[in-house]
Amino acid sequence: MALALAATVPLLPFLLAATDGGENGGAVQVVGWVLSLITGPLYYVGFESSRWQATPGKRLLGMAVVRVDGSRLSVGRAAARYFGRLLCSLTLGFGYLFIIWTRRKQGLHDMVAGTLVVRRR
Repeated sequence: MALALAATVPLLPFLLAATDGGENGGAVQVVGWVLSLITGPLYYVGFESSRWQATPGKRLLGMAVVRVDGSRLSVGRAAARYFGRLLCSLTLGFGYLFIIWTRRKQGLHDMVAGTLVVRRR
């Protein structure tokens, strides 16, 4: 999230100009969407497959994302987890509620990717 914010802040003047009906408004909005589509996956996949095994927020809370066998995520598995969130969105958030009912507290995206969120020691 912080990375996406850092990438967006320099574009704020352009994005604000685009909302007032300027002639380049559509192009600026497209650039904004493309940047958000790139920074989100890079942020989550990059951090969760790194040696940290967590985004900075998860790390501050003492959590890590691991495979079901406890090992570190590959880039591919971290990407599967990230894009698995689309299933949670398509089910209007119901996929996140799986965390309440499953024994290992996995959301639908975690089940798809074979991952767990655990507390760090």
